[in-house]
Amino acid sequence: MFLASFILSLVSVAVAAPVFTEEPTDVVKFCHGKPADIFFLLDSSSSIWIVNYRKQLQFLQDIVATFPISRTGTRIGVGIFSHLYKTEISFNDFDNVEDLQNRIKKIPHIMGTTHTGRALGHVRKEFAREARPGVAHIAVVLTDGVSRNKRSTIKQAQLLKDQGVNVFAIGIGKGPNMNELEAIGSEPSNEFVYKIAGFNVLNFIKDKLALKVCRVPKYQAYCSAEMETDVMFAFDSASMGTKNVRHAQNFISDVVGKFGNMAEGMIRAGMLSGFCESNRINLNQYDNKETISSAVRNTEVRGLDYIVEELHRHSYNVSRGGRENSRKMSVIFVDETVEKFDQIIVQSEIAKAKGIKVYVVGVGDVDEAILSTICSSPPENHMVRASSYDALDSIAEEYSELFCQEISVLPDYE
Repeated sequence: MFLASFILSLVSVAVAAPVFTEEPTDVVKFCHGKPADIFFLLDSSSSIWIVNYRKQLQFLQDIVATFPISRTGTRIGVGIFSHLYKTEISFNDFDNVEDLQNRIKKIPHIMGTTHTGRALGHVRKEFAREARPGVAHIAVVLTDGVSRNKRSTIKQAQLLKDQGVNVFAIGIGKGPNMNELEAIGSEPSNEFVYKIAGFNVLNFIKDKLALKVCRVPKYQAYCSAEMETDVMFAFDSASMGTKNVRHAQNFISDVVGKFGNMAEGMIRAGMLSGFCESNRINLNQYDNKETISSAVRNTEVRGLDYIVEELHRHSYNVSRGGRENSRKMSVIFVDETVEKFDQIIVQSEIAKAKGIKVYVVGVGDVDEAILSTICSSPPENHMVRASSYDALDSIAEEYSELFCQEISVLPDYE
């Protein structure tokens, strides 16, 4: 009785957060049907004795057994770090818990100093390259000390969270700093941050942590740019009609809604949808029917070719909010009502020669060869198609993922 009371008091004191209401016996049932990509980042520095390191590995073996491990269910990744970093298990490596647990047993203790920020940068790359859309993206960071570069750790943790990853931070023993743990973990801290007394306590929190992990909502894609990026959306509103314009605007709104760090100024977005000034005839411009009739007949109809020309000539200028050294990207809507495809191709080639990455949204029955010529190479990475403007909603998620693959390109971390 005394031992049971002691253990309960140890857990309640050692775990700063969170408070759970589910019973641990419900873990497997509760987690079933909730696919996720979960990456465990383990401290492998010299401050951890080998006995405690093995307890950390045992904790990992035990907790993965609570998840429905499979290609379509929960996938597990594992990385270890000190001043070095190594991915020991990638998301695609295992589709059953037995093989996964056997591999975890063999994870080495690499020793060294604690460079948490550098390791978090590598974790971001793992999620950017391997994680699936439509499932929860979760990182669990375990450490027994403070990082050597707190500023780097805070920055990389925030970038990881901006990428749509929910981060649990577990500090073990007296070494970790609570402020740093809270900077690493997602918010609210009382849901995502633990500080426990020692490695022996890991066994008592595994079911509670698993329940918390299984409550994380599925990932919603965000584009967190790694450099200043200017994005222009372009379409010919005159040829599309009011209803189709509204569908295009909703599509653009959905894509822009995925931009993760606009507030910091990393991403800017704009829209170009036609020319009004060039087609205008004012009431006091002509005073006889012959001249106004001639003017009406000779008014130049400016279509998508002129819009693309305007795009590369002026839209990225500093005077219009562009930035000289930014990455420049454009998204052009092309449908079967568009005319002068040859001129559109000419203008898109000029845009690409200026360093503007050209993406195409093809709507309706448009020749795929034409669309492939307009967009940047390779076409499969820069073009999506919809059967109609009504169908744009159904491809918005797919397009956001395609677009984010480039906008979220990550630098190498040494």
